[in-house]
Amino acid sequence: MKIGEFAKKHHVSIDMIRHYMDLELLLPQKLGSHYFFKKEDSTDLLEILEFKKMNFSLAEIQKIFAYKRLTAMKTSEDQLHYKHFLETKKDGLLQQQKELARVLGYLEEKIKEIPLEDSIPHRFLGMPLSFVTSIYCPLCGNSLPLLGGHIENNMLIEGLFQCNCGYSAEVSKGIFISLDDTDRDRIIPIDTTHTTLDYVMNTSTKFINFMYRAINMVKETLKNEILSNAVILELGTGSGLLIRQLLRQLPPDAFYIITDHDLNRIHHVKDYLQQESLHKNFVFLCTDFEKLPLGNASIDYILDYWGSVNYNLKATNFLPQVLSSKMKENGKYLGVFVYFNKLSKRLKHLSEQNRRFYHAEYLEKLFANASYSTLEYKELGTIDEAGMYEPLIEGGSVSEVFWHGEKRS
Repeated sequence: MKIGEFAKKHHVSIDMIRHYMDLELLLPQKLGSHYFFKKEDSTDLLEILEFKKMNFSLAEIQKIFAYKRLTAMKTSEDQLHYKHFLETKKDGLLQQQKELARVLGYLEEKIKEIPLEDSIPHRFLGMPLSFVTSIYCPLCGNSLPLLGGHIENNMLIEGLFQCNCGYSAEVSKGIFISLDDTDRDRIIPIDTTHTTLDYVMNTSTKFINFMYRAINMVKETLKNEILSNAVILELGTGSGLLIRQLLRQLPPDAFYIITDHDLNRIHHVKDYLQQESLHKNFVFLCTDFEKLPLGNASIDYILDYWGSVNYNLKATNFLPQVLSSKMKENGKYLGVFVYFNKLSKRLKHLSEQNRRFYHAEYLEKLFANASYSTLEYKELGTIDEAGMYEPLIEGGSVSEVFWHGEKRS
């Protein structure tokens, strides 16, 4: 529905709706010069109005929305953090108890209503045995023999892969690990000591919404794809922001491959999935993206949410092109890339060979010359603020691009 109908439905003014849009509390879809509001926007507006009844400021509501959008509110920890927002407000109101008795009463009711969902029984994830035969040597391209290992619940927990060409890799705690010194040098250190709540409190809500729009673009695009029996590869899973959003639409027979250079980050995501997902077909690969142990024409979908963005700080090749041989005929590549309108402090110290990956003209040239037909290319907006946990952005102005390509036959 359009803005007038949306405002009338919820008994608020159009000016109020526009104000909430300016603050990015409401994120309606824009088609041409008009905004269109869906069921999700109604849910957001009702939450805004409800929080206002509890005397939350709009700035506070921005932080709560940022946390919910970032986490998808899947864990008990997330619910506890949500409860923390409410209890902090309660403490402030207690100082004005006589004047704010009505608000405190309402707040007490809401605190009691918060459900703390129990996590699913803890289980251990390893490499599904049905996927072991899909492991290939990244050097010579032959199937990679498994010399032996420990198996539990039809999953490889510990093991050793050894190729006749000399390549070898281990599986430790369910994670395929193969990194040499050159690969380790490409790892971009990321501060993992902070919690999700720390991140939200110290990051611009505009930047979180900037990320959320891109993640949602990938999510919405995948809704129109057939994921049953698909092999899905996520490049640079990081802290798991994308997979959190995709869990509910992931079919039980699909394989989802978690990749990252940093073993600690993979363990972090693996721990989360072991506690919060019933899906069994996860594959964890700790290796360089250009040396993935996967056969040619084996991947249905590659999801690249800032995976290339971070990798290109030290890379020399365009990952979509490097990985095109791994894609099945008509396989899809869904990527979120960035270019800088103004170089950040970090990019100014890069060599031109790496810095060029963050120029709009060069990025467009790479897409045009890659082994894919472009299905969609969409600018997602520009931002010049982030926070202490996003050093890549500091001092710069960055634009985000969604690119959806199909492997050419």
